[in-house]
Amino acid sequence: MGSRRLSRRSARAENRQNVEIRIMKSAWRYVLAVVVTVVMAFGVAACGGNPPPEPPPPPPPTEEELFMRMTLDELNATAPLLPVFFNYDESEILPAGQTTLQQNAEWMRRWPSTRVRVEGHCDERGTNEYNLALGDSRAASVRDYLVSLGIDASRITAVSRGEESPFCMEEHEGCWSRNRRGHFVVIVK
Repeated sequence: MGSRRLSRRSARAENRQNVEIRIMKSAWRYVLAVVVTVVMAFGVAACGGNPPPEPPPPPPPTEEELFMRMTLDELNATAPLLPVFFNYDESEILPAGQTTLQQNAEWMRRWPSTRVRVEGHCDERGTNEYNLALGDSRAASVRDYLVSLGIDASRITAVSRGEESPFCMEEHEGCWSRNRRGHFVVIVK
């Protein structure tokens, strides 16, 4: 009888041990299944198809934005306002100059906050005093013509440069004709 009890105890112990092993194996399988599922979920998410599309490029700056970004020096370097040329010893606006001034007036209407300086220039023939007076008359003619086209006189300053700032330094009519001009400088944007 003693051996029967012993064998029942050992059978129960062995049975309990087998149950515990099965439970542990089952638990490990469960843990392993959870770990594999989590790893696969992250793997799929990481590989997850196509990358997000690139955002569209910003629109190009408008003409107004470009204008406002420019310094006065940069703006004047682009020569948005064309010079007006004069005959020798005259300050009358020629037909070609009228066309140029109409284009310049359109530009000034487009940019109503701008102010300009019109500089009257002469070739080197004549005295300094005479050329300063002639340059003054040329600048005033340009200003007055722009005013006749509807540009407010307060936006235009007229000055004479006489013969002091020539376009061309050579001594012949082709060069002198380029120096007889009303030149524009934007002074306020």
